Amino acid sequence: MAQSAQDTWTAESSQTAIYDPVPGASESGIYGTPQSAPHELEREVQRVLLNLPNVEFSSLRVNRLADGVCLTGVVRVDDKSSPAFADVAGAVAGVDRVLNYLVVRHATEAASKEAAPANV
Repeated sequence: MAQSAQDTWTAESSQTAIYDPVPGASESGIYGTPQSAPHELEREVQRVLLNLPNVEFSSLRVNRLADGVCLTGVVRVDDKSSPAFADVAGAVAGVDRVLNYLVVRHATEAASKEAAPANV
């Protein structure tokens, strides 16, 4: 009787893709763009927004989305023309989409509400 060939693995056998998720012929195990440090994008967007002139945030939260960021919080601006917060955040590298849920209060509105007597 002829001896049948068996699939056996030895130390000299080369592994195939089924055993190795990253082929040995590849240059590196990283595919796509390298990832940044955790929350780096959110911190950069927050830094840019907090450095805007004539703007005072009483709260600001930046949450990362799959393709951008979501802005939430309350901001007071000195004049009637508030900056385009979504455009400012969208200018940060890595942000493709901005959901802007900021509540914008103008200084004149806040002052008139504080000066108005409370209805009892």
